[in-house]
Amino acid sequence: MGGVVMSRRTGDLDPGIIFYLMREQRYDVNTLEDLFEHRSGLAGISKSDGDLRDLQSASDRGDADAALALDIFSHSVAKQIAGMCIALGAIDVLVFTGGVGENAGVVRERVTQLIGALELSLSILVLPARENERIAFHVANLI
Repeated sequence: MGGVVMSRRTGDLDPGIIFYLMREQRYDVNTLEDLFEHRSGLAGISKSDGDLRDLQSASDRGDADAALALDIFSHSVAKQIAGMCIALGAIDVLVFTGGVGENAGVVRERVTQLIGALELSLSILVLPARENERIAFHVANLI
């Protein structure tokens, strides 16, 4: 579940929330698993299905919960990119791909803005969503 907040999964989560929910809300393990795996993430934040396309449309119409979900998602992605930069020492290219990469321009722009604080000198690419085939092809060309 760790990492980027997902459509219905929590992403990174303070472990203390587990103790709170068990102690104060009397949640059992099965309830917690269902909550964290199926009823959290973007869907839980926005009270929707968690689909980024729908969240963007709702945010454009002024839905504050959808806007918050998009902002949290963008911060989550930027945080993971920053962590990779530290682990790798630097990055030269940031590649956005798949449905989010191709279709969520607002998210791409926000993530790029957030990682701007790292003062990286890098290229940003958007690749088509033919996942395995296209990623392998472009990575081979980059190397």
